[in-house]
Amino acid sequence: MAQHKNKSLIKRLSNFISSYRGQIFFNFAYSIGAAIVIWGVLFKILHLPGGNALLAIGLGTEIVMFIITAFDLPVEIQEDNRATNNNTPSTPHNSATADPSLAERADKATREYCEQAEELTENMRRLNEIYANMLSALENPLQHKEK
Repeated sequence: MAQHKNKSLIKRLSNFISSYRGQIFFNFAYSIGAAIVIWGVLFKILHLPGGNALLAIGLGTEIVMFIITAFDLPVEIQEDNRATNNNTPSTPHNSATADPSLAERADKATREYCEQAEELTENMRRLNEIYANMLSALENPLQHKEK
């Protein structure tokens, strides 16, 4: 009986995640979690009180979202389920093949995302260098004055 309830709960969770409302919820939760993490990092960098709490809340939110996302169905299974429930035939990625501009916009968005990720990585590398220099200066103040 307990196993049946677990399967039912997992099925309901999968259905919710795959639904339009579920996707809106996840977009909202991911965004809020990420914003809180960034806010916490800012507080930590500026040594403001509350940075630890903000990081813990934001990262905790992200952890929960990643765990729940594990129950999301792949696109092909979602479409097969919709076809079965609607009694209409469905093929994977119908919208992309029917509308080439959709695929082009997705490619452009992916390229922009990759560029932004590269910029973020470079900024983080620079920030780490500055932080390392600051720590070094704090550890060896006399050595830096002599230079």
